[in-house]
Amino acid sequence: MKPVERWRQRLADADHHAVEFARTHANLFTAIVVAVLCLWAVTAGNALFVIGVMTVGAVSYFAGLLTGLGAGCVLAAIQLYLGWRAGGLDISAWLLQGVGFAGTAWLGYFHKAQKEWAEARMRQRDPHAPQVLPWAVVNEVRTSLAAIRFLLFPLHSESERQELQRATDELTRLEQLFSELERNGQLPEGTHQRPGERTSPGQRPPSHGRRSGT
Repeated sequence: MKPVERWRQRLADADHHAVEFARTHANLFTAIVVAVLCLWAVTAGNALFVIGVMTVGAVSYFAGLLTGLGAGCVLAAIQLYLGWRAGGLDISAWLLQGVGFAGTAWLGYFHKAQKEWAEARMRQRDPHAPQVLPWAVVNEVRTSLAAIRFLLFPLHSESERQELQRATDELTRLEQLFSELERNGQLPEGTHQRPGERTSPGQRPPSHGRRSGT
């Protein structure tokens, strides 16, 4: 690579880093400027500007950026009128106050937006709201628990094999039930699928009577 091209690449990288630094620290710089302007206003005996800055920030936080900018324009106009009436109008000081109002409006709006972004990220991490299981699901769990009892303590009779098969079927149905709950968040009231059944889109699965298992 030629020396000229290397210098051009270095300058391009420096520009990129400078722009990125300014973008990520813009709010910090704005806050510093507003704080310096408030300090200047206090030393100059202009307490109205400090009160106006706090008012504009609050309005922008609760009512939005444009409303805060509108309030800043109104306060700047009041400052301009008071300076003209006192006969000591200073355009440079008035422009600095306008910059302070605009910066405060942006900071109030950004603080509110940042809070909303944080809440949105929290909702994305836990998209499912707490749900109460319907009675149909509770009954299914109760029936399957009865099946577990048969599985752990099988009956000593001729129907032991059939009861064990029934327990296995109930456990499989419980697994499918909670898999459906995990996919959809909640099953429709009183519906379930037995092992091996399939339903097409828009079709309700067939309803079967529950076995008591006792």
